[in-house]
Amino acid sequence: MSIRTRTINEEYTLLYSGQLNWGSVDGGNATTTRGQSVDFGGDSNLTLRGGARIEYKSDSNQFYGLANLYINTLDSWDITFESETFSDSKGTVLAEIGFGGEVELSAASAWFGHAAFKTSLKDGVDKRDSVYLSTGVRWSW
Repeated sequence: MSIRTRTINEEYTLLYSGQLNWGSVDGGNATTTRGQSVDFGGDSNLTLRGGARIEYKSDSNQFYGLANLYINTLDSWDITFESETFSDSKGTVLAEIGFGGEVELSAASAWFGHAAFKTSLKDGVDKRDSVYLSTGVRWSW
């Protein structure tokens, strides 16, 4: 959901956004093909996201940069794989930065891509980092 959009000039636009996601999981148990047991636990999760995105548009090309904060506001959850337990706790705050864009290749096609880095803002056992990359080509006919 876009909360506010501000046009800086003909080429640049600043967008502020927020989102609220709720999910509930009853994970149950499973066994991998190697015979390892996995207990997915079960819980609800409510995540609040707030962020900003700056867009640059030139002719038919578009590029953007973004920054987001994610806050998990419900109880913690655990997933146990063999004897190793992975947890997410209430109040976990994640920060994300990214960039991407779309470049016109012809009147009927364009290349697009997106890259983002996300990290938790606390050190210790629950510290986690992730990188997300995607790319593709869009055709219109």
